[in-house]
Amino acid sequence: MEEVKKEEGQKANILEVGEYQIDGPENGDISFDKITLAASSGAKRIWKVKSFTPKEIILEVIKFG
Repeated sequence: MEEVKKEEGQKANILEVGEYQIDGPENGDISFDKITLAASSGAKRIWKVKSFTPKEIILEVIKFG
């Protein structure tokens, strides 16, 4: 019986896992203003959305700690 070797795929280099929240402006526009990541480790990351298009998003760090 021939032994079949399973090749392990390259594992992703996951740095942080958590839940995110996208906050829109208070005036009801269909756009978003901030992205918040609450990591399972307790860390909180907040980015301000400077601009976004279907191909690019530019973020400014508000809180990273």
